[in-house]
Amino acid sequence: MPIWTVQSVNEQPNLTLCPWLIFEFQHDGKTLRAAIGYCIEIAEARTTSPIEKFNIAALVAETQSGRIYKLSGPPGASRDALYVWQNLAVLRGIKAYKDVSNEVYSEYLKAIQ
Repeated sequence: MPIWTVQSVNEQPNLTLCPWLIFEFQHDGKTLRAAIGYCIEIAEARTTSPIEKFNIAALVAETQSGRIYKLSGPPGASRDALYVWQNLAVLRGIKAYKDVSNEVYSEYLKAIQ
């Protein structure tokens, strides 16, 4: 499966991921998180740039690129998104990462009660 660059934030400022996962990893001495999932609007798998802001009660992430991602439904894996993540992790030198999706979703469920 090929991996390609994505359209600019101006062309795609808001996207929805369903299913989705959030991975935590170390890069340049920082702990970062990125979301992966299947973009409903464009029918393709996506790995986000690092998340800079996260609204837990709305499950909305703003990434380093400035794009806004709405996470829809509970966490779940997309085989295509995992493929994209694994390839980009190698390209970015990310050797280890942790799936924190269930923790994030638990925080979300607490926030909406």
